[in-house]
Amino acid sequence: MKLEIGQKLYSETKNREIKTHVISKVGNKYFEVENDRGRYYIETLICDSQWSKTQLYLDDKELENKIELRILMNLIQNRFSGYATKDLTLDQARKIKSILEEK
Repeated sequence: MKLEIGQKLYSETKNREIKTHVISKVGNKYFEVENDRGRYYIETLICDSQWSKTQLYLDDKELENKIELRILMNLIQNRFSGYATKDLTLDQARKIKSILEEK
């Protein structure tokens, strides 16, 4: 993976917002970003810290999609946990089944 000084990378905040990082230094194994004291592995884009495993992304759209998928999966899990499915109609249940069986 080729990283360059000035290149923008993206991470997710605790509020599910996207934060932009700018590469300030690139070495053989690690790189650093502005306004962050940590260093990141070039191969994985993960922070080299025992306190933080922040993942950086090359593309903000990829990160947006991951955040949206996580939100949707939480919504689906909450919707189908316990007795929450009682208010589904038979037609809705059949549609869900057909979606789950898609390949």
